[in-house]
Amino acid sequence: MIKLSLSRQLIILLSASPESQNASIALKLANKVVDKGYLVRIFLYSEAVGISRVNDPRFKDLLEKLISRGVEVGVCAQCAIARGYIDSNLRAREINEKVAIIGFSDLAAWLKSSNKVLSIG
Repeated sequence: MIKLSLSRQLIILLSASPESQNASIALKLANKVVDKGYLVRIFLYSEAVGISRVNDPRFKDLLEKLISRGVEVGVCAQCAIARGYIDSNLRAREINEKVAIIGFSDLAAWLKSSNKVLSIG
């Protein structure tokens, strides 16, 4: 088992739609970075929130694998509400239950604790 280092933290800010090749590249990259001992967090915003939908077979297994390896995945609450994936009370309708619904203050805390940030759109 890979030991994750708190001193080696990466946040991936992902805005690419599920249809984009960038979406799968970002998730596969996250998996490889975990192999190198990094603690990884992925923030899905804009069109990327669709990646977290429970009924999307393209990403379900890869998301589950990443989460089981200790990757934290958060979806932008505002973006998910705008697309109808969650309601205004932040109750998930279509979001994978293992994905956190987070706001900007949570993202700010992630960014503060991280020493590397990668934005993929």
